[in-house]
Amino acid sequence: MVKRQSPRILAAAAVAALALGLSSCATPQTLKPYTPAEGVQADVPSTDAVPGANEVPLKIRNLMIVAEPDANQGFLSGAFIAPVDRSDRLVSIEGRTFTHTNTEAGTIQRVQANRELPAGQLVRLTEGGTPLQVSASQLTPGLLAELTLTFEGSKPQTLMVPVVDASKEDYATYSPAPAAGSATPTPAAAGQQTPAEAAPPAEATPGQAPAEAPAQAPAEAAPTPG
Repeated sequence: MVKRQSPRILAAAAVAALALGLSSCATPQTLKPYTPAEGVQADVPSTDAVPGANEVPLKIRNLMIVAEPDANQGFLSGAFIAPVDRSDRLVSIEGRTFTHTNTEAGTIQRVQANRELPAGQLVRLTEGGTPLQVSASQLTPGLLAELTLTFEGSKPQTLMVPVVDASKEDYATYSPAPAAGSATPTPAAAGQQTPAEAAPPAEATPGQAPAEAPAQAPAEAAPTPG
């Protein structure tokens, strides 16, 4: 004989199951590691990597283009971490831009990066070296650009990179280092006399006392009336 459950018990069980399902939807979980940033991430295997091998890849983190509105030019921002057992080098960057309808708009000409990536070290593109400037039509904040990065010891990597607005407060400090060879104004350039340009003191010859400044002649007494 099958015992029938009370309608109240069945209703309570249904409510509990529904509440459990809603709670699991409200707090999504993931086992895949990710970096909460606006730029894109990628793990790049070495050129001689064997499929399925347990190799530590070169890591690209928070890669983006920071551009001024309506300027059609910007600079690359992001970080690279080479494996601890090998160094690498970012050789070049090239790509293309897209419109808001996802059609190709312009070409990002090949940029010779030549950025060294020492083994196990964090390298930020906006610190040290020449800034990696890119330019193309429709390089507009809010849209995407496709970049292909080539390396010396890792496989080429093609990524869809966001173009972010350089005028926003979040990116106000994202200014690249000054280009190599740029000089800051010197005091001479500003019309000031540098210590090296000041007249040196008179040197004393052997056997002579150092030359002294000539004493001021005493004022002549006024003639008294005869």
